[in-house]
Amino acid sequence: MWAGDPMVRGGDLRASRLTVAAFATIWLAVPTWTRAAAAYCNPASTNPSDALMTASSRVVFRSVNGCPILEDAVVQRDVRTGGPYGLGSGRVLLTARGKTGYEFRVRDADTVQVIQHWQPIKESKPDGRAETAALTVPAYAGWLRVDIRLHGQAVPMVSSPRFAVGEVIAIAGQSLAEKAISSSALGDDAPLRSLGLSVGDAGTAFVAYASNTGVFPPVPDGPDVNFPPRRWMTPGDADIVNSSFAVELMRRLRDRLKVPIGLVGYAVGGTGISTWLPGTKHFRKLSVVIRRAGGRVGVFLWIQGHYESKNGNTPPGYMRQLRSIFREYQRAFPGPSGGRFNRVVITIPAIGKYDGTPAAINMVRHTAKAYARLEGNTLYVDGLDATLMPDMLHPSQAGNVVLADHVYRAVAYSLGLLPHGDEGPHIGSASHVVGSKVIRLRVTQTNGASGLIGVGDLDSQFEVYPANSASALALLPGGVIIVSPREIDLHLKSVPPGTEDLTVWYRRSPDTPDAVRSGIYDTATDGDGLARGRQLWCDAEGIPVSNRDPASAGSPERGSVDGIR
Repeated sequence: MWAGDPMVRGGDLRASRLTVAAFATIWLAVPTWTRAAAAYCNPASTNPSDALMTASSRVVFRSVNGCPILEDAVVQRDVRTGGPYGLGSGRVLLTARGKTGYEFRVRDADTVQVIQHWQPIKESKPDGRAETAALTVPAYAGWLRVDIRLHGQAVPMVSSPRFAVGEVIAIAGQSLAEKAISSSALGDDAPLRSLGLSVGDAGTAFVAYASNTGVFPPVPDGPDVNFPPRRWMTPGDADIVNSSFAVELMRRLRDRLKVPIGLVGYAVGGTGISTWLPGTKHFRKLSVVIRRAGGRVGVFLWIQGHYESKNGNTPPGYMRQLRSIFREYQRAFPGPSGGRFNRVVITIPAIGKYDGTPAAINMVRHTAKAYARLEGNTLYVDGLDATLMPDMLHPSQAGNVVLADHVYRAVAYSLGLLPHGDEGPHIGSASHVVGSKVIRLRVTQTNGASGLIGVGDLDSQFEVYPANSASALALLPGGVIIVSPREIDLHLKSVPPGTEDLTVWYRRSPDTPDAVRSGIYDTATDGDGLARGRQLWCDAEGIPVSNRDPASAGSPERGSVDGIR
């Protein structure tokens, strides 16, 4: 569960709410540009002047990590509240050389509307040495330019590239992350327009990816695509960023946050978590991408887990790797104001066919969920209803819309914009009256919902196993009955032996197409724009059934089917 403390749930920025002036011009001791910094900002050269993106060599616009701001970049906000639009603010570094003072203003890049009128920048040194100022720029619903002019002059001498101050979402992992960037990477060419999707002005992406066969033991990666990125791209059918996941997530978050969204990251299909730890080539390439994009992120999406279900990983080992990767990523990629970023973990959503066993798949899911519960700023997303490609492994373009909606809820909740995340009701316990055909599941509502709604074939969601048996007991057709918001009954075809221990599994892999299309949801939608509530939560482990003696069972079993008990 997400920590209830609003300071945690809203991120570390809330503590800064009263201490940051919306339009203050702040002067900082900015570290000297180094050859190492130049290398990751512009790998083709170690000369920082080669990377300048302005019309004047006297003025340079950079992100807070020193990399030049590129056209259509999204700069991560330092604070998410306050300012003239109530959306917070971010910083842009300005380096100016000369003996004359400068002034700056901020305007809408597309309408030329002035957002912030001319303000002075500290006078340059008389000897003409360059100085660097941090300009605080308001977060805004549109795209911006910063104009610079000499003190006392009427005409701007130079303007910044078009950029936005908004929310930056980082993404990394294996093939699901790769397909979250580009559907073409996995041969799914269903056009976005066929799904009615268009990113519009929701944001831009700064991403790269590669593929791997995913065999174990591992083999070398295939060639990189778009590495290193050299421009921010608007997702669409004509671009490499043509995933419905990217477009759906960005447009949903843009509508909720009211600021442009930046998607940054690097993904390689068929890779294990160990290949993403610091010191590995995947970590180095991810670092290049994120740092060239400005170096700071608001939310980090880790989408990886398939490989851990076939490489012999264990719960303790996988837990250590999850802790290590986020600990080191937090050090490498600061969040807003240099603090912590929020995290969303996705391991194995719906899956129908894979090398890993059901036990290994559940190990990955269960361990990652345990990690998320232990961390104060981490949420886990199931995505059990994300429809799959014919390979029954990766979400289709339509399925990635569903998966993105799950992630949208988690991200919006982590930023304090929704009262609930994506986690649905929990199955609290299972009980059975000896001699009965009915197993009663007690459901705990987690989002204040007043109901449960079944969609499709509910029999596909559950299996009941006797102890030490790999064969499930047969359910009566239509035998999964939603009795109330807090009870689901499973009706077996026959009475199990009274002395036999039973275990209920909810969404035990592999999934059938019917299982993915079906589901049980609560009725909590929070006005978040989505039609369905939260899906019943999968704990990725068997639920032991407690047997009760008929004499002490109390009232008769409810939820009968055709009068059969």
